[in-house]
Amino acid sequence: MSETDTPKTQILAGRYQVLALIGLGGMGAVYKVLDRELDEVVALKMLKREIANAPGIVDRFRREVKLARRVTHPNVARTFDLGEHEGDRFLTMELVEGESLASLIAREGQLPLARVIEIASAICAGLEAAHAAGVIHRDLKPDNVMLGADRIVITDFGVACVEDAGAAARTGIPIGTPAYMAPEQVEASPHIDARADIYAFGAMLFELLTRHLPFEADSVFAVAAMRLTQDAPDPASYRADLPESLARVVRKCMARKPDDRFASAREIVAALSGMTLPKVDPLAHTGEARTMIPADTDRLQKTVAVLPFRNAGPPEDDYLVDGLTDDLIDALSMTPGLRVRPRGVVMAHKNASSDPRTVGRELGVQVVVDGTMRTSADGIRVSARVLSVEDGFQIWAKRFEGKRNDVLHIGEDAARDIALALSVQKAERVVRGPSDPMTLDLYLRGRHELFKFWATANERAIQLFEVAQARAPDDPLVMAGYATALARQHGLMNGIERMKRARDVAVEAVRLAPSLAEAHVALAAIRLHDPDPIAAAAGVVRALSLSPLLPEAHQLRARMLSEVAPPHESMAAAERAMQLEPRLAHLRFDVVARGRAMLGEWDLADYTVPTDTEAMNLFWIMAVRYTLWSRDRERAKALARSLASLDTQSVFLRVFVGWVLDEKVAAADIARVEERKRSPAISARGRSFWNQLGAEFAGYVGSPAIDDVRASVESGLFDIAWMDGCPLLDETRKDPAFAALRERVADRARRVLAELHGGEATIAA
Repeated sequence: MSETDTPKTQILAGRYQVLALIGLGGMGAVYKVLDRELDEVVALKMLKREIANAPGIVDRFRREVKLARRVTHPNVARTFDLGEHEGDRFLTMELVEGESLASLIAREGQLPLARVIEIASAICAGLEAAHAAGVIHRDLKPDNVMLGADRIVITDFGVACVEDAGAAARTGIPIGTPAYMAPEQVEASPHIDARADIYAFGAMLFELLTRHLPFEADSVFAVAAMRLTQDAPDPASYRADLPESLARVVRKCMARKPDDRFASAREIVAALSGMTLPKVDPLAHTGEARTMIPADTDRLQKTVAVLPFRNAGPPEDDYLVDGLTDDLIDALSMTPGLRVRPRGVVMAHKNASSDPRTVGRELGVQVVVDGTMRTSADGIRVSARVLSVEDGFQIWAKRFEGKRNDVLHIGEDAARDIALALSVQKAERVVRGPSDPMTLDLYLRGRHELFKFWATANERAIQLFEVAQARAPDDPLVMAGYATALARQHGLMNGIERMKRARDVAVEAVRLAPSLAEAHVALAAIRLHDPDPIAAAAGVVRALSLSPLLPEAHQLRARMLSEVAPPHESMAAAERAMQLEPRLAHLRFDVVARGRAMLGEWDLADYTVPTDTEAMNLFWIMAVRYTLWSRDRERAKALARSLASLDTQSVFLRVFVGWVLDEKVAAADIARVEERKRSPAISARGRSFWNQLGAEFAGYVGSPAIDDVRASVESGLFDIAWMDGCPLLDETRKDPAFAALRERVADRARRVLAELHGGEATIAA
C-alpha cells in the first residue's frame, strides 16, 4: 500500500494553508493554518458570512484588532491580522497548542481547589492586561481558555468589544454565550464594560469548582432570563469542602448589579492570593468524583458524516467500496471528540449527485468525508477528502493505492489522518483482516450474504466463509463471520452439529482477538442458543463497549430486548439497529411487528412486503404469527390464500395454509413440525421456538397448550414478553401449572435484562 501524494488542502488569501480544523463556534470556524509567507503556524478564524456582512462589522473588527494587538501578555493569545478570502473575512491569531478548559472540565469534572485557583489566577492576569488596553472579551467561557504546555491562555479576543457604549447598538450582533453572559449583556445594555467579563469569570469559576453551571434550564433563553431575576446560587451548596472565602469570590463576581462586583481583575487576584485552602482536598489526593460529564459536552465534539464512497470500478465491486465506508465510519466513531452519523443515515445518499455540503447540511453535521474507489484486477486506488460544511474549505485530501486486500488498512490510515485534520487523537485500533486478496474478497462477500438473513443466503455465506477460513484458519474476522453464519442454522435439523462447530470457532476468535467486537457478537449469538442468555447478553454489552455503532450488536440486543423488555424499548432498539444498517430491515418483520402485536396494534398493512424473495419468507412467517395472535379468522384465511400462490420452502407456512383453508396437510410436513419440537439435532433455543409455535396453534383453536409451553420452558425459554403478552395463551394461563412455569421464565428474563441494562432490572410479578 502506498500514499501517492501529500494531503491537498485549501490555501486562503494566497498565503494561509489549512492544516486542520480546530473548532466551530457561533462566530465561525477556527483552523490551524501555515502562514507560508512567514513559515509559521497560526490560528485562523473564518467569520460567518452573515456576521461579516452586517453593517459596520468590518470597521468594528478592524478597530478591535488594532486594540487587541496591543495586548501582549503570556496569558493572552496574540491577535495578528484581519484578512479577506474571496469576499469572506477572517482573523489570524496566535495558535496555542493544548487542551481547552471546557475539555478539561468534561474529562475530569470537579477539579481540586489548588488547581482551580491556579487556573483562575492565570485567567485574571490575562483579563487585567486586556482591560488595561481598553479591550473587553464579552464571550469569556471555558472553550476560550487554552491550557498550554507551560501557560494558561485566553483566546478569541478577535471578537472582543471595544469599551464603546454604542458598539452593540450599532452592529446589532449579539456577542456572548448565554451560560456565561452578564445580566447587562442579556438586556443588550449599551453600557457594557469590563465588569461583564468579571461576571463571566465568576460563572466559569462556579463551574470549575462544582462541575455545574450556575443557571440550568431547558433552553438558552430560560438560562439567560434567569440571571435577570435571580442571584447566582451559592457554590458551597454543591461542594462541602469549599472555603467560604472562595465561595464569596464567586458570589461577588456574579452579582447582578455591575457596581456590586469586583471593580477589576486585579482585585480578584488579590482575593485569591490571600486565600487559605483546607489542608486536605479530597479530590487532590484520591482522584474520586472526577468522572461526571457536564450535560453540554456535545458542543466539544465535531459532528462528522462519512458519505458512501463512490465506486469508479465495475458494479460487482460495490461490496468492496461499502466495506471501506463501513470501516471508516467504525474507526472514526471510536475516536474521542467526534460524533459520527451512523451508516444507515448516510447510506440513503449512496450514488446521490448532491453536493457534499448540501448533504452535510441535511445531515446536520459540521464536516463531511467523501471519496471514490477505483478497482482493477488486483489493485485499488482510493481518493478521499474532508470538507467543512460551513465554508466549503477542503481541510484534507489524499490518495491511496494498494492491493485489494489493503482496503481495511487504507481505511485505518485514512481515519488516522482525518482525525489529525480535525484536531483530535484517534484511538489506536489493531487492524485485523485477511492479508490474502482472495480471502478478503471471500470474507466481504460472505458478510454481504449474512445481511440477507435467510436460509439460502446464509448457506451461501457459510460456503464462502468455509473457503476463506481454509485459506486463513487463524483470521479472527473470518472466524467471527463463519461462526455467526453457522449459529443461524440452530433451528434446522443439522443445527446442533453446526452449533458445536460455531462455538469452537467463536471461542477461538475471542481468544485470538479479545478486542474484536465482531468476535464477541458471534459468541453471544451462540451462547443465546446454548442456551445461556445471560452470557449472551454480557457478550452483546462487551461488543458495544468495543464498537458502539456495530450493527450486528445492536440487532442482537434488539432481539433479546423483545423477549425481556417492554415493547417500546425493544422497538426503539430495533429502529436504532436499522438506522445504523438499513440491510437489517427485516427487524421490522419480527421485533417491531412483535412489539406492535404485544400492544394490540394488529394492522400490519403499513409494512411494505419485501421484493427479495428470501426476505419475503421471514415477512410471511411473522405475518402469520401475529395474524394468529389477533384471532381474526377472516384475515387468517385471506393471508392463507395469498400464501397458497407462493412457492415456499417453509414447512411452517405450508402447514398454516393447509390448516386455515381446511385443506389436507401433508403428513410429512406435520411430522417435520413435531420432530423439530423434540429433536436433539436442533439447538435448545430452536426447539423452544418450535414449541412456542405449537402452543400458538393450539391456543388459536382452543386446544390445551400447557405441554408445548412446558417443553419450551424446559428448553431454556426466557421470553417473558411472550408468556405475559401472547393473546393465544389466555386460556393456558388458567392452567394451575402455568404460574410456576412463568416464574422460571421471569427469573431468567430478569437476569438477562439486568445484564443488558448493566445493573438491576425489574420484571412485573
